[in-house]
Amino acid sequence: MKFIYKATILFLRLKLNFLSFFSAAKAAEKAFTLFCTPKKRPQPNVPAIFNEATPQEIIFQGFLIKGYQWSKGKSKRMIVLHGFESSAINFDYYIAEGIKAGYEVLAFDAQAHGQSEGETVTIPEYVGLIQAIAAKFGTIHFLIGHSFGGLAIAQYLETVSDQSNVKGVLIAPATETTSAIDGFFNLLQLNKKIRVAFDQLIFNKSGRWPSFYSIRRAIQHVYAPILWIHDKDDKITPLVDVKKVIEDKHPNIEFMITQGLGHRRIYRNKSVQQKVISFF
Repeated sequence: MKFIYKATILFLRLKLNFLSFFSAAKAAEKAFTLFCTPKKRPQPNVPAIFNEATPQEIIFQGFLIKGYQWSKGKSKRMIVLHGFESSAINFDYYIAEGIKAGYEVLAFDAQAHGQSEGETVTIPEYVGLIQAIAAKFGTIHFLIGHSFGGLAIAQYLETVSDQSNVKGVLIAPATETTSAIDGFFNLLQLNKKIRVAFDQLIFNKSGRWPSFYSIRRAIQHVYAPILWIHDKDDKITPLVDVKKVIEDKHPNIEFMITQGLGHRRIYRNKSVQQKVISFF
């Protein structure tokens, strides 16, 4: 598998860098599609709690988005948002605890993930999906997001005018999109012409430069209580980006910094889970 992975990276590197000699814009388009395409990971067994859910569907930007609903009709509503290359079924613990805490609980597979349709997903699309869910089901009072889902929460909350009855939990959130792009370009060793065209492509598509898709920027417009949990050994969403937010000293953000859990094991850790429950 390592050989196949390395061979694939080499092939993409050569292909995109070669294409950039003729058109940096076309190379950037292909790189952007690759950046936004989640790998299909083997799905674990579906936890029993999902058999108790009411299946839900939303048509979003022409794609069928599938999700789940528990405890319909409760006075407060909670949503669980998975990360890139993940799905709702990985967060059964938080769903069960949300139900126990008296919330109506929602969990959806984002576009191109899990049971939902699509091949690619961007952060504006993920934020748009949250907005569509809120429009259909009502005010979301409690949001839990891991990684890409954490970035989506921050970007979503800054669009919510009344945050007085809202709380958010960010678990190993993708703090800076520019860092994710840097990591992508370093992995493929793509040339600077492609990077310039890549950033321009994002601006052309969204009207925003990549630096806009930043939790540090968005969180300046969020006054809802936030619990932020991050690990020192996270190689996917580095703590160095988080430290800048810590230095900003937002009074509404509580940080929990762990060590040895990395990026994916963190949300399954008992201490982390108990911290989130206490924040309910």
